[in-house]
Amino acid sequence: MVSAGGRGRGRDPLAAVEDFMVEAAALRDISELCDLAARSLGAVEGVAVMVVLTAAGGDGEPPSWIGLDGLDRDSSLSSGTAGRRSAAPLPAYIAEGLRQPDASAATVALLARRELGLADGPPLAEVASFVLEAGHGQAMRCWLGRVAVSEADGPLDASPVRPARLILRHLLSLAATLHAERQRQDSELMYQALVEQMPAIVYYREFDKPGAPTFMSPQVEDMIGFKAEEFMGSRELFVERLHPEDRQRVLELQAFHDTANLDGFGSIEYRMIHKDGRTVWLHNRGMAKRDADGKPGFLVGLIFDITEQKQLEAHVVHAQKMEAINRIAGGIAHDFNNILAVIIGYGELMADALDGQPQLREDLDAMLEAAERAKTLVGQLLSFSRRQIQQRARLRLRAVLDGMRTMLARVLREDIELRFDYAPELGSVQADRGQLEQVVMNLLVNARDAMPEGGRIEVRARNVTLEDDLNEAWEPIPAGEYVMFTVSDTGVGMDKETRRRLFEPFFTTKEQGTGLGMSTVLGLVRQHEGTLEVDSAAGEGTRVSVYLPRCADALAEAEAEAAREGAVLGGHEQVLLVEDDDQLRTLTIMVLTRLGYVVAAAEDGERALERFASESFDLVLSDVIMPGISGPELVRRLVAEQPKLEWLLMSGYAGDAIDLAEVDPRRVLSKPFSVRELAARLREVLDAKSA
Repeated sequence: MVSAGGRGRGRDPLAAVEDFMVEAAALRDISELCDLAARSLGAVEGVAVMVVLTAAGGDGEPPSWIGLDGLDRDSSLSSGTAGRRSAAPLPAYIAEGLRQPDASAATVALLARRELGLADGPPLAEVASFVLEAGHGQAMRCWLGRVAVSEADGPLDASPVRPARLILRHLLSLAATLHAERQRQDSELMYQALVEQMPAIVYYREFDKPGAPTFMSPQVEDMIGFKAEEFMGSRELFVERLHPEDRQRVLELQAFHDTANLDGFGSIEYRMIHKDGRTVWLHNRGMAKRDADGKPGFLVGLIFDITEQKQLEAHVVHAQKMEAINRIAGGIAHDFNNILAVIIGYGELMADALDGQPQLREDLDAMLEAAERAKTLVGQLLSFSRRQIQQRARLRLRAVLDGMRTMLARVLREDIELRFDYAPELGSVQADRGQLEQVVMNLLVNARDAMPEGGRIEVRARNVTLEDDLNEAWEPIPAGEYVMFTVSDTGVGMDKETRRRLFEPFFTTKEQGTGLGMSTVLGLVRQHEGTLEVDSAAGEGTRVSVYLPRCADALAEAEAEAAREGAVLGGHEQVLLVEDDDQLRTLTIMVLTRLGYVVAAAEDGERALERFASESFDLVLSDVIMPGISGPELVRRLVAEQPKLEWLLMSGYAGDAIDLAEVDPRRVLSKPFSVRELAARLREVLDAKSA
């Protein structure tokens, strides 16, 4: 009569209950309800149905109740049992639950389950037939779950209740339970997904189990290189991977948390050694909680990788230190250049007076040579401090490299051999000497650092002709004539990732590196319309090739330069000299006067404005850094009053007083300068006016 349906095995219990509720609401007949329960719920894994039938007596027949229990895992109804017909009343709260389909139904159902026990009886099919034949289908109660049935005392005084109404009432209670379980499972999945997607290690550690954490999220493998299971199973691994300088501090804090009766948040930063050997900075932020007895319970927290943040902080601190050093270096260089300018200037004037005294002239030349070496040293200091104005000139690359030999030898260690190899008739380049020397120096320092055990560095220079555009270099360049110099070493080389990031600002593989050396090289080479090529592999050394445009008329320029060196040209124009250094001002007045110029001098900008207001001048020659009005500001004011006024600035260093984007480098004469350099630059500026 009632068939056990096989549909839906393995279905979601909540979905099965919801489907059953919808269909049962429209039924009135007990056989249809039993059959629907068997078909809809019987095949759901782990679900059974109990039906309690109650009816008010009729025609003198005593009240009765029948229990049906029997939808087992195999959806068989044959295992059901029935309670006896009884005139004994059910407890009042059960009867009330049958009559009142309200919010208290779930509580009533639980009480009823405790009240009803298990009783033997005929098979379920027979009970169902009896119920149908006797007409005891006026009221029905249904639970899901394996609940046993037995007699209960007391007569049932109940009004007929629609079966579907009772079904819905008590299935809703179970549906809520199943829904809550589903929500719990969904929440677990959601939290698991959140933990796995967080950019941090999530951990949990119980204080009564000192040592390794109870749980760690998988991110630990990305940050430190070891699987979470390895850390959860071994405190020794955590201790071993702590940076030696941080180990004691971290372990002391951990021991304090294990013994102190504290709760709340705490944090610590420390270093760990990654599985691949690199150092990783971590920020550990945890929360300690007490248990119900007020004792330390557990610690839960997050661990963030702050390596990049620490590197950036180190770069900022280093940049601030470098800026302070640069300012000091620039200030020293400015004053020292003034002193050298006086030494070189007076030395050259004395040399002209000693033509007939070879021994004295030889001694004086030695003094001037020493001054020139000091001038080069100051220039390198300014290049280091990045306060040198870019002054491009035609440079013989071989002369530049040879001039750096002594300095480069001091930079390298004794276990490093330095070789030079030049092609014959090596071309010239249009470049700023200080910046070109900085490029060479940075490449040599990188090569040195790549050879901790010593080795060989070779500097080679060649003329090259590119038949096609060079598009595969770091900066594409067109076909043409170039001078290429290469710095190669026999060091450790670079892997693919290091090569890719070689010119990235602040990227470094050195413990104390700034990450600015190679990015500076690339920037300077780009400014000179050149490019670089890098050839390197791990364990095979590195070769960096620099391409710079070759001057087509190098020979003619060299001849013109030699001709200029042979003659010192003067003039007759009126010059306003503004210089705050007394010795240098006196010397410059003497030189300009001997060159034929009419000179008026002022020690600062204010005095210069006063003289300019009452006199006429063709050119103003001014120092850059002066008390009060700076040289560039003075020039702007004077040119505003006399637009055709020519001007030339003298500078020991560029500093912040000159905007390189606005000032033509040809209008800046670097200190210390020779008499010949001053004379040539004055004529260049004045003759350009009349050209």
